[in-house]
Amino acid sequence: MWLITSAKECISTLITSCHCFVFFLAVVVMMCMLGTALAQTYSWDAPGEKPDDRTDNACTLDTGSCSCCVMVRELHSLSMRFNDTIDQLESNLTKVQAAVNHLRKSQITFSTALTNMRRCVGPYRTDTIVMYKVLLTNLGSAYDDSTGVFTATCSGVYFFSVTAFSDAGSPGAGLSVCVKLLRNGMPQVSLTEQNNEDQEDSISASLLLSLRAGDEVSVQLPAGCFLCDDENHYNTFTGYLVYATD
Repeated sequence: MWLITSAKECISTLITSCHCFVFFLAVVVMMCMLGTALAQTYSWDAPGEKPDDRTDNACTLDTGSCSCCVMVRELHSLSMRFNDTIDQLESNLTKVQAAVNHLRKSQITFSTALTNMRRCVGPYRTDTIVMYKVLLTNLGSAYDDSTGVFTATCSGVYFFSVTAFSDAGSPGAGLSVCVKLLRNGMPQVSLTEQNNEDQEDSISASLLLSLRAGDEVSVQLPAGCFLCDDENHYNTFTGYLVYATD
């Protein structure tokens, strides 16, 4: 009886020892496998991409899915390209707006006449700026009919034309048609027709002037001269920008 009991105890002890040995072997095997796994390097980057050193991106925080990581990287790349495209479009829009503003600024044309009714201007005792009151066109609003002065809004080459007409009133009366085209108060061309032979006469001239922005051009009526006009617009002052230089 004692022998049977002892045998059972030995067998039980042996079984327990075997279980411990198996568990120990299992632990050793798992440690070996874990070491092998830790020794390997895994990349969550898309093929051909360099690893991202940042630790705050989704790929570092969420390493559970490589496809998720690749998707995030693709979205980031698309976002960068989209932002670059927006920047380029804004730059192009700025250039277009500048070109449009320059085009509008360079559209300068005016044509004026002295009056719409029968009347004469002058003669005066002093030189006087002629104020053409009838605006046939004034694109760019560079001509001021309250002063008779054209002001260049941009630097460039401008064309100007002036026509002067007068009527002495009766044959044999003194006729004195004369005007000067001024740039910043300095005569650029002078037109004169004074005689006692013609009851009426007209003179005209045209020229190109190189102007800077802010330069002023006007027509001056010299002292002792006079102009006459009516609805036919015999007296005109015209100008326009040929091309801009700034």
